[in-house]
Amino acid sequence: MATYFVLTAAHCFEGDLKDRRKWEKLSILAGSTLTDIGKSQLKDLFGVQIRKINAVEIHPNWDHSKFYNDFALLMLDNNLIYRNGKHGVRPICMPKWNEQENYDLKILRYVKDNAITCNIAGWGVTKADGEKASKSLQAASLPWIESAHCQYLFNQMKTLKTKVRIQDFMLCFGKLTGGTDACLGDSGGSMSCDIDGVSLSLGVVSFGIGCAKTGHPGVYARTSFASEWAIKTMKTMNRLKLRKGFSVPLHWQKRAECMEEANRRSRACNDILQLEDETS
Repeated sequence: MATYFVLTAAHCFEGDLKDRRKWEKLSILAGSTLTDIGKSQLKDLFGVQIRKINAVEIHPNWDHSKFYNDFALLMLDNNLIYRNGKHGVRPICMPKWNEQENYDLKILRYVKDNAITCNIAGWGVTKADGEKASKSLQAASLPWIESAHCQYLFNQMKTLKTKVRIQDFMLCFGKLTGGTDACLGDSGGSMSCDIDGVSLSLGVVSFGIGCAKTGHPGVYARTSFASEWAIKTMKTMNRLKLRKGFSVPLHWQKRAECMEEANRRSRACNDILQLEDETS
């Protein structure tokens, strides 16, 4: 999202990770497709960036029993340096929330009509009954499923003890025939769509029933719903001076707005990213 911030899922910080002493031991690895970095690999990983977590902010309306507003904002102990190349690190655009316009749904319809793929990536297990996370980054393309049809699919799952209700702040993706899906360990990852050379985050991996089952879509927290909260939270963290010398990039909001229309060309986003490079 920005040089000091990472957006992920709130449920990743349930259980033991509610304790600061636990999540303080975690690291953010940027610019690598590998999670298990040994000494023999270090020479090939020049440019990989490792950061500690300085603060965790959970969305105020997060409901762990229903997976509502499944968002968490992580503030890093040091800024990420944006660069291109093999170990490149770049921010991702996020649509701004507008109840009347629903920009992200317009983008999704544009994506669907023009056969543009949306992609999920993560280090989760590759089988529903798998025990070990993948050591190398896995990626898959998944189609968007409209909310009404997604709700219908969940209604057909007669074995569910608790009824799943697809809300406005959720999006569904998946193949109706199954076979490809996010799975355990992929939570918090971004569902991104590439439009005119710009990567746009539309959802965060939230929950599903099993993995890659026929007629079982995955549910994602809709990032446009988190955009205003994220911006306000970053500004609040800045005012509280949780990190010495930290400042929120004023042009972050411009980047969030640069993909409001599905047919927006990539030049506007690229100009803003260049501005961030120059002012970081």
